Amino acid sequence: MDDSYDDEGLGQGDESISLPRATVTKLIKENLPNDIKCSNETRDFIVECLVEFVHLLSSEANEVCNKDNKKTIAPDHIMKALRQLGFDQFNKDVEAVLKQHKAEVSDKPKYTKKLDSLGISQEELLRQQQALFARARNALSASQEFQSAQSPALAATQQPPPIFTPSQSVLSASSSSVPSSSSSSSSTTTSSTD
Repeated sequence: MDDSYDDEGLGQGDESISLPRATVTKLIKENLPNDIKCSNETRDFIVECLVEFVHLLSSEANEVCNKDNKKTIAPDHIMKALRQLGFDQFNKDVEAVLKQHKAEVSDKPKYTKKLDSLGISQEELLRQQQALFARARNALSASQEFQSAQSPALAATQQPPPIFTPSQSVLSASSSSVPSSSSSSSSTTTSSTD
């Protein structure tokens, strides 16, 4: 098998276009009689043809869309592109598939918003929201009051160290460690250096 293919999809090469292997194999098996098998090489060739066809059809539909000054390709653009490419014979089948798809989509239960399914009015929801906000504000203020009540008690038990200026620490250290007789000699020493 070629390096451009992987286990998840076929036709995944430099262009990063891929078709799921299981889907392609299923489509091939559904359209072949039970006694006929399809080789991997043939399946890969069919995938390349499918990728090319999708590319061709989408390019043509894009041109039709641009001519109509639209930015989104609609099913009508696909039908016009098929006609312009010479595939008129497939338009009836494509229309049938489109009708079937629309019917399936309309039959699916529509997504309902969670708030709509609660059965509570907007006014009641707003009242509940305001009550929750009030409860949160009360909890916050109680927490702040508790912290402010704890702060003076902590401040009283934890005395900060005294703040000394450098001159205070020198004076207190020299007066406590030096005897009075040597204080006069130290003063003379300091005066001689001045």
